[in-house]
Amino acid sequence: SAQQAMTQAVKKGEKGEKGKGKGREEGDHPKQGRGKAKEKAEAQNNGWSWSAEHGWTNDKSWWEWSSWNGWETENWENGKHSEWKSESPGKEKGEKGVTAVQAAFGSLNWGPPFKDVDLFPEDPLRRVLDEGIVWEERWISPLAVRFSQGKIHPFFHERGPISEVMSQMKFKTEDGKRIKRIDPPFPPIRLLHLKEQGVLVTLDNRRLYALQRFALQEWPTPCLVRALCVDELTPTRLRAENRKFTNRLCGLQLEVESRSNAFDTFSWVTEAAHTEAARFCRPLALRAYDKAVSLLPVLAVHALLCRKLRPYLQSRWPLLNFLASLLPNPRREFSCKRVLLQHVLELSKATSEVIRCPRSCVGYKAETVVSLGKGRSCVSSKLSVERPLSLLQAPGPLSDVQRRVLAALLPLCCLPYARSILRGQTQDWVVGLLLAWGKVATCSLQLSLP
Repeated sequence: SAQQAMTQAVKKGEKGEKGKGKGREEGDHPKQGRGKAKEKAEAQNNGWSWSAEHGWTNDKSWWEWSSWNGWETENWENGKHSEWKSESPGKEKGEKGVTAVQAAFGSLNWGPPFKDVDLFPEDPLRRVLDEGIVWEERWISPLAVRFSQGKIHPFFHERGPISEVMSQMKFKTEDGKRIKRIDPPFPPIRLLHLKEQGVLVTLDNRRLYALQRFALQEWPTPCLVRALCVDELTPTRLRAENRKFTNRLCGLQLEVESRSNAFDTFSWVTEAAHTEAARFCRPLALRAYDKAVSLLPVLAVHALLCRKLRPYLQSRWPLLNFLASLLPNPRREFSCKRVLLQHVLELSKATSEVIRCPRSCVGYKAETVVSLGKGRSCVSSKLSVERPLSLLQAPGPLSDVQRRVLAALLPLCCLPYARSILRGQTQDWVVGLLLAWGKVATCSLQLSLP
């Protein structure tokens, strides 16, 4: 099996290393006294450099988080990478009031910030004293935590492969709540709270990787797990943890590899985006997707044709036609990646107010028809609505940014149906109304994107 092959490959690569890992903390890598210059050169040429002419030099996949790490327009200035800007500006190193943690890690790029209420959805459980540090035990979402390391080993020390430890995790549900709680077989992970950056950074990267992988099984249901949080470390602990902070991709992407093999490139944002991108416009798309077709464009067009509203709109048809021709076409480029990123981040927050998506789609079935005639065969696909007619269950909740984008795109999604089903003067004034409505809605859409 794949798991046995991975285990044998790791054991082969780690042959002769038995006994060297004793006393090493979880998530630590062996000391590397050689090859630092080579590693530095690889870090500079690892494919994540940006140029105004070529963009990402090694952008092999649209979905890799590394390609999300920079954006067009405001976050790229003259072809140079501009860092993410937090809500509260950070202080310079050496300025009065700057803590040791902020001085050490505050200058790193941590990506879009979270509010404290999103990082800590519940009150602290208790305080724990360990090695001179007072930790606060809290319930947190593992998807709200960033990785401190760029690479981890696929095995836990004295626990076996990470995949086997994940099989021992369990979910606990509570009546009347959509939140699920994770019960892992290992102690709570330790987190460092960078207040000025608005992020939580883990000191136990392999545990966080396992928790995020497990939480994605219930996406988009929020999951919480116990964790130990602290704002400041002792000088001794700070020096010990300093070498772990090697992640240069906002703490949102991780490489799982051993010395001899690379097994996985993981980003929970990428995994969630794979799921959400395909169904983002499903509630109003008059297209066959996932064996479902939305009825909202049909209902919106026929609502404009109701007897009470139709005479009023027909009398104002010249004004609507003039307005539709006067307004410019919406040439605004849509930041699809950033909209999707904001959508995924909102769904991951346990405190976010998501809207239950109404049932608006009906199912269909596809049949393959083969016709023969005069020595030739023709293969075609025939779509038909399932009988009896019933509305399908919505795929998931709606985020606030998704709701606003769909509301702006609704009149534009109604145009294909109106042009195909209506004729004559009725088609003219309905299409004119939808064009004017759509132009105003898209031009007035304001999004606060990360």
